[in-house]
Amino acid sequence: MLKFNPLTHTYTVDGVVDPGPNDVLNCVGVRSKCSECHGEGTIDSVSCSDCKGTGYTSYNSLAGGEFARDKTASRFGNEFHKIAKYTLQCKNFTYDKTFEPWVRGLNKFLIKFGITPISIEEPLFHPIYKYCGTPDLFGYYYTKNPHDKIYVVVDWKTSVAAMKHWKIVMAAYAELIKFNLQIKKKIHRLSVMIMPETYKVIEHKDAGDFNEFLSILNVYKRYRK
Repeated sequence: MLKFNPLTHTYTVDGVVDPGPNDVLNCVGVRSKCSECHGEGTIDSVSCSDCKGTGYTSYNSLAGGEFARDKTASRFGNEFHKIAKYTLQCKNFTYDKTFEPWVRGLNKFLIKFGITPISIEEPLFHPIYKYCGTPDLFGYYYTKNPHDKIYVVVDWKTSVAAMKHWKIVMAAYAELIKFNLQIKKKIHRLSVMIMPETYKVIEHKDAGDFNEFLSILNVYKRYRK
């Protein structure tokens, strides 16, 4: 049985901890050339205080660990997710009025797309690949053709800049939904950046994104003991 602890954001299946997509990406990192040593001019990595003579930065997680360490941004994002969830569930609730501009941005998106929810923040587990995840929203809408049902998985974003790893996380979510809900049609993957009074939709279309996630997941499982 799948259990999710929202305080620690930990998934357990029959007592065994299994990772979510961001857990996987947070444990795999990349190094960049040190900007102090490899910018214009003379390379002097030995005396560089940033890279300690290696010529490279420390490892940065694929999931953007620096943003995750920003507690203010994290709290803001968590509070907004509650607002989005309760709005979709048509619940009566109160929230800090400083969120009003973002709520108006959210409502503009919901009115424009007219998504009918199928699941809202439902934890899911993939028994084959052994990972979990909680998509913010899965649902559908219709185009001008009333018989043309478009399935979408949506991830709410309140950051000011898009991040490369979003597409990988969304591919993992889409596969979770396909397996658990037995969806045969294409699921469109939307990272929706909610901003004051407006929104921006980023659709991830690369068919290779899930294979990229599996490659990273295999590295995680191999070395993360």
